[in-house]
Amino acid sequence: MAIEIQNGIYSGALGKKHTYDLIIPERFNGRMILFMHGFMGFKDWGCWGLMMDYFISRGFGFCRFNITHNGTTPEFPTQFVDLESFGNDTYKRELDDLLALVKVCRKELEDKDRLLIVGHSRGGGVALLSANMRGVDGVVSLAGISSIENRFPVGEALEKWRMSGVRYVHNSRTQQDLPQYFVQYEEFIENRQRLDIRKACQEIKIPVLLIHGDRDASVDLAEGRQLSAWTGQKLQVIHGAEHTFGAAHPCKGGELPVALREACALVEKFALELD
Repeated sequence: MAIEIQNGIYSGALGKKHTYDLIIPERFNGRMILFMHGFMGFKDWGCWGLMMDYFISRGFGFCRFNITHNGTTPEFPTQFVDLESFGNDTYKRELDDLLALVKVCRKELEDKDRLLIVGHSRGGGVALLSANMRGVDGVVSLAGISSIENRFPVGEALEKWRMSGVRYVHNSRTQQDLPQYFVQYEEFIENRQRLDIRKACQEIKIPVLLIHGDRDASVDLAEGRQLSAWTGQKLQVIHGAEHTFGAAHPCKGGELPVALREACALVEKFALELD
């Protein structure tokens, strides 16, 4: 029986609630994709809806969700209006959100069905951290980061952040200066082992697919190569693709960009080959 949930509510990190979409088509092929957006993203960003349509039309189940502390709210799902939550976002809280959605998806699946996590950018790194969690059968990193620690400032800049308690990141699309509180660094230090992407990659026992564009200016191709070395899996490089594989927000046109379609085709093949 087909299932369609639009803007369902889930409880994630620290009990905070946010929204998710989950669709299982009538002719379900037994493969569910759980998609995690990246930094300064949200579930309805750009072409992610077209990507969802791509997979559903081919018999896949698909779930996409808002990270609880991404700065959007159920009432304003595409605007950064909750700056306090954005400022208090941490990598651990994103991982907790993802694991909460794994449980949401598993409740709709049978034991024989396969659940595949696909994460973009920062979400790709978090997806890799979840790879050996119960209920996850495969992981895909789309332009995923290879290190959390390297995202933090060092030296004088780190000390300045510590002393002030906040730093700001600029969103060029919305022209907002968004806060990041020092709790992000503190929680990383407290959970360094759990948030070590290299360690997670070296311990992965399930199938992994790594995809990266060779024109990525946000997460360098070298990070994809690091993930490849640590997992022992070949890096699939999409030539001419930048960080979002041709996608932008708002989405332009009604078709997937060429590079994103190529990435989706790689994910489709990978998912269908899962045991």
